[in-house]
Amino acid sequence: MNTGLIAYRYAKALLLYAVGERMEDTVYKEMLSVLNSFRQLPQIRQVLGNPVTKTSDKLKLMLQMCASTPPSTAYERFVEMLIDNNREELLLQCSRQYIEQYREKKHIYVVRLTTATESDQMTVDRLTSLLKTFDSSATVEYEKTIDPDIIGGFVVQVGYNRVDGSVKSQLSEIARNLR
Repeated sequence: MNTGLIAYRYAKALLLYAVGERMEDTVYKEMLSVLNSFRQLPQIRQVLGNPVTKTSDKLKLMLQMCASTPPSTAYERFVEMLIDNNREELLLQCSRQYIEQYREKKHIYVVRLTTATESDQMTVDRLTSLLKTFDSSATVEYEKTIDPDIIGGFVVQVGYNRVDGSVKSQLSEIARNLR
């Protein structure tokens, strides 16, 4: 059984429903919170996949994972549908798929920016304007990381495209050329 395809279809159905109910932005925030919950507590997967765990406990856990209190009706109905179809263990994959599909629909680019120190707003603004030259309707979300090992400069990754302008990589390139 291809659980990736199943999760993709569930997420697509949720997105279509949420758009129809004008709740897609709320569900997006809830799915980000769900994904964050899985990252912080990996044991949640074991609890949701455990057949001994009561359905009511699974439902309660899944509803508590979203950021909204109370959760949106779209998210609540989605969770109930997963439980009714014995697919609660797919919540992690469904949340990833929903986030990906939502971002594609809304032209949201995730930029992973790694710097040696805290990045300044001017750098962020320049990256945003550069991306907007390729897609004027783009929205940019940043995942910033500080890594002192790169010494200076930056590493930018958008999707599968990566630009390494770090001092560490430049020094490595010089060392390779000197050999």
